[in-house]
Amino acid sequence: MSVNLMRYEPDYAVSPGEVLQERLEAMGMNQAEFARRCQISPQIINQIIHGRHRVTAEIAIRFESITGVSANVWSNLEVAYQLNAHRQTKGGRTKQDRPHHQRGRTHHAQDNGKAEGPKENTIKDTSP
Repeated sequence: MSVNLMRYEPDYAVSPGEVLQERLEAMGMNQAEFARRCQISPQIINQIIHGRHRVTAEIAIRFESITGVSANVWSNLEVAYQLNAHRQTKGGRTKQDRPHHQRGRTHHAQDNGKAEGPKENTIKDTSP
């Protein structure tokens, strides 16, 4: 006898920036202080909070050391958020499902062919 299981996939995801903002408020810390402690530029922290920069593995590890929230949690939040964004903007179509002329573009690509969206790997080390 086989059992059919229904998969539940929510149609929303919480951005890591929203979680970070709530965490900072709970810790009583502003963005500038958090940036200083993480040794990341305040601009990148602000971009993450506003969804314009991704939480990379390196950033997740730095966040973990200050917030006490596991780097895995930060990374999983980012992946879930990006998957949801992709599903919302592309109707769940994968790279292979897209017409050949659109393959290779990021999910943030505009009609002009320029990729836009969250930046990656642009950590500015602010250590002395």
